Amino acid sequence: MASHHHSQEFYQPIILQWLIISIIGITLFFPVLWNYFYYDDFIVLGNFMHISRWQDAILDQFNTGRGFRFLEDFFVWSRFRLFGWSTVPYFVNNILQHLIVTILVYILAYQIYKNRLIAFLASILFVTMFSHQQIVTWITGSNVSLLTIFYLATLIAFIQYFSCGKIGWYLMAVIFYVCALAVGEYAITLSLLLIGISILLYKELKNNNLGSFVALVPFVLILIPYFWVQFGFFQKGTSQGSVMGGYTLGGHIFTNFMNLAYLIIPDLFFPRVNEFLNQNFPLGIHLIAILDPLTKILGILLIIWILIKGSLRNKFWLFWIFLTFAPFTLWVDSELVHAPRYLYLPSIGFCILLADLLNQVTHWPGLEKKLNPKVSLAGIIILWAIANAGPLYIFQIQENESGKVRRTIVEQIQLIHPQFPPNSQIFIGVPNYKFRDLEWGIPNFYNEPIFVTTIPPGNWPDQLAENQFAFLYEHKELVELPKDYLPKK
Repeated sequence: MASHHHSQEFYQPIILQWLIISIIGITLFFPVLWNYFYYDDFIVLGNFMHISRWQDAILDQFNTGRGFRFLEDFFVWSRFRLFGWSTVPYFVNNILQHLIVTILVYILAYQIYKNRLIAFLASILFVTMFSHQQIVTWITGSNVSLLTIFYLATLIAFIQYFSCGKIGWYLMAVIFYVCALAVGEYAITLSLLLIGISILLYKELKNNNLGSFVALVPFVLILIPYFWVQFGFFQKGTSQGSVMGGYTLGGHIFTNFMNLAYLIIPDLFFPRVNEFLNQNFPLGIHLIAILDPLTKILGILLIIWILIKGSLRNKFWLFWIFLTFAPFTLWVDSELVHAPRYLYLPSIGFCILLADLLNQVTHWPGLEKKLNPKVSLAGIIILWAIANAGPLYIFQIQENESGKVRRTIVEQIQLIHPQFPPNSQIFIGVPNYKFRDLEWGIPNFYNEPIFVTTIPPGNWPDQLAENQFAFLYEHKELVELPKDYLPKK
């Protein structure tokens, strides 16, 4: 009875903290439920429209030579089989996956520190980060959170095995590791993190078993056939890295690593973020432009301090941040590194490191006497939440407005023309260039092949042929234009 009572006392605060984290996450991302498909959502989901068998679905990216992503393909295919083109279930799934990752961040932080406060701080920092907007508000961004679930589960099971010695945890770690590799190739960094745990956290975890590298052998052996297949894709030039400019060494690596500063401040070089800030916080543009170089300089100084004075835990999280971002820095096309989704894995190490540093600072002997540590930490978290959650909430509302335009055009064109003659050419006047994704989105809703051109950026033809149709979106309605009347160029 005493043991059961002690167990309740231990888990009740943790469950309460998990509940608070979940409420924050659900509240913050609730507006996304009214969003719509855009960009890669149309392309990726459209790829699975005519695939009826799961055996064919899991080989989609493998057959095209893009990657070894059996589990990702199956996940996307199964969701499309279940939800079709109904958006709400997708976004519910996105939110749930993000919350699962957040809870796993809590568990990992607690495993390392055995401190509920640090684990709670890390998960709060993580769930409210503005840079995570692309993971939740972009349907296919959930592929990143899916990878992260298996990524964290591997590490948690691996650490748990060495804590209790039960072989079941070790087998789970191996299974999760294989699953992570089957979702995305960036899971290869897991092997180095497992080695990092064995080296950097050996004294921190105080377990002699971590001194043995025998347990790492299966993880390394799995990579041999994996790398062989990936190298074949790379040689063909069909892998993601090859298509996006190729992986190479060069000065661009250092520049690309500077994008880690956007874990703290918004990335003004990323078009959609810049556009959002221009529309909602125009004065903040100048402030962020000043903070950008300062943040990078302070970041470099902090890195040097951690390498010299930091604990083994601090060094491990620093290793995590740079390692998980490293694959993206090798891309020749540095513009692609600005995508916020690439910061998702690095942000885990960043949030846990920041939580630890904040906890240390607020408990300094001199400062602790002047300021209550709990009050100080609460104030910091509130300021962080305002700086991140506020813009994130507004961002979703803005995205929903764009989503309404897409939804209206997609639904009304089907009402006007349930079917088009095969190979019809469709011209649609849209509000601006960002709705160009309808060119590959609308054909997904028709059985016969059709071709769509959005205007802008295209131009209206001088006249319409028999199999050509023109539509104009204005005043929140889509209207079909007569063949003898088209807007002037």
